[in-house]
Amino acid sequence: MDPISVYVGNSGTTARFLLGLLAFTNPSRIRGGSRQVLLHGTSRMHERPIGDLVDALRVGLSTLVVGGTPTLEYIGREGCLPIRITLAPSMTFKDGGVEEVVRLSVNSTQSSQFQSSLLLATPSLLHRAGEGVRVVVEGGSEVGEGGTPTVVSGGYIHMSAHMLGQFGAVSYTHLTLPTKRIV
Repeated sequence: MDPISVYVGNSGTTARFLLGLLAFTNPSRIRGGSRQVLLHGTSRMHERPIGDLVDALRVGLSTLVVGGTPTLEYIGREGCLPIRITLAPSMTFKDGGVEEVVRLSVNSTQSSQFQSSLLLATPSLLHRAGEGVRVVVEGGSEVGEGGTPTVVSGGYIHMSAHMLGQFGAVSYTHLTLPTKRIV
């Protein structure tokens, strides 16, 4: 069966947010029953970096899932769209009980949208994982003042987390993100 084509045009925001959501999508929810999705855009979008987000999703999935892991495969240039996502009809999650904490960590020094993508994907992940799993989304990698990691546009990450909390999708209690200063 051919992959479902998701064309994002020139919208990096759409590509980044959809990638996280698609990685945890159950294919039974996709019309036609295809297990593959091709996420792509304009030729310019195929030059823009998305590798840090893909790496974070791969590590997060390998940490949490023991069977039926979705795959994320670059079709062209490494680290950029297009990406073929092969969905997993049934994921077997590690059984860690109430204390299981999954850390999804992404380098957010290029774009706050990487971290927002993981935040937006968290409700889908939790829905598939069930009770007893807690997801902690972390960002930053460059060290700023005082040895603290920095992120780009941290306010947008706060806004994403707050919005999800308002809808009851995640427990939003505290988020501290030192941001880069533009001089």
